[in-house]
Amino acid sequence: MNTEKMRRSLESAGLNLFSILASATIDEPGVPDNSESLLLIGSAGVDLWKKMPVSFLDRENPIDEYSRQRVAEILQRELPGEDCRILFPAASLSDPLPSLQKLGEIAGWHSPSPLGLGINEQFGLWFAYRAVVSVARPLTASRLDERPSPCVSCVEKPCVSSCPASAITFGRHPDLKSCVQFRAKSASPCAERCLSRLGCPVATQWRYSQEQLSYFYRRSLPTLVKWVAQESEPGQVPE
Repeated sequence: MNTEKMRRSLESAGLNLFSILASATIDEPGVPDNSESLLLIGSAGVDLWKKMPVSFLDRENPIDEYSRQRVAEILQRELPGEDCRILFPAASLSDPLPSLQKLGEIAGWHSPSPLGLGINEQFGLWFAYRAVVSVARPLTASRLDERPSPCVSCVEKPCVSSCPASAITFGRHPDLKSCVQFRAKSASPCAERCLSRLGCPVATQWRYSQEQLSYFYRRSLPTLVKWVAQESEPGQVPE
């Protein structure tokens, strides 16, 4: 496989994060027995939002559907005849999934943050996991990008002081119940954005656009209200 060609193809679709992991080093549910390599694919900044056709916004899961479709097209073009399986986004809700955060830690993308989101020294809080692909042959693993969490050296912790719901405490899981309840209030300043996330000083040049934030925060709020009502586990933030 021409890794750079694959990377360029993914970038053209707005999927500008890409790593190859050796499956033998990974013990995660959902990884097929014949898997030799995993492709970890993500997006940072506004590229994906700009390149995704507007028609996808009316779908139930626009980002997942767009990512799965584009990744499938690229695999067919770049790895024809290979035994590849898209593990995430899953074709069925019943399919077991590997931990995206765990794969991100292995790839060097992900360090924990007080918000419950992964933080990256280069992209800050402005990246997300978009696809995981199993390949049934060994590929050259990417060089791991081992960088320390930027939260460790952050002195002022503006993510904590910027949260009007007092839901963020350094060194603890976020108080998701307080967060969601505050977001659900009438005229809440957090209904279509996260002030704590916007307060983070890391990699601000990669921030999502307000249009992008408003669309997904508005869509996610009803689901989060139900999710918190069902007493979900602390610290597990649905993407």
